[in-house]
Amino acid sequence: MLSIIKMKSLIELNKGLQSMYIQGFADGEGSCSKDGKHISITQKDPAILKEIHDSLSRTFKIKSTLHYIESSNVYRIVITGQINLRRFYENISFRASGKRNRLSYGINNFKRRSPSYEDYLVAIGLKKEGWSLRQIAKELGVSYGAVRKWVNNISKPVSLPEGADKK
Repeated sequence: MLSIIKMKSLIELNKGLQSMYIQGFADGEGSCSKDGKHISITQKDPAILKEIHDSLSRTFKIKSTLHYIESSNVYRIVITGQINLRRFYENISFRASGKRNRLSYGINNFKRRSPSYEDYLVAIGLKKEGWSLRQIAKELGVSYGAVRKWVNNISKPVSLPEGADKK
């Protein structure tokens, strides 16, 4: 008699197993652009990519887009943006050294680096000392718009450490 084994979905696995699964999948079915600023994972089966897409979002807080490429009849996950690429690199990465090195290069060569929660705290302190918003942005190497939003309490950096938004 045949028994059917129901496999757990990817999101039900622990973080380490999710990371290893996605890494293996990305090594085989994925690529990293020459400039290291785009990761794509391509597959014909949308269910597999949907699980990876959900895992990236829920477990690793990595934003990605899932597209259908009609001309090739495939589905593709695309990851862009310094914060998302950094989270991918730190939590999953590639085993293939060429892809891993391109990704590292891309993360480190954005025009402006992603602001951190520490930058936010420093910016607030410098503003209290009388620094102008432009001076703060230049000092921290982040955008003027980000500093303006922080100082006016419109928003905080997206790369907050866990629990920091509850302060």
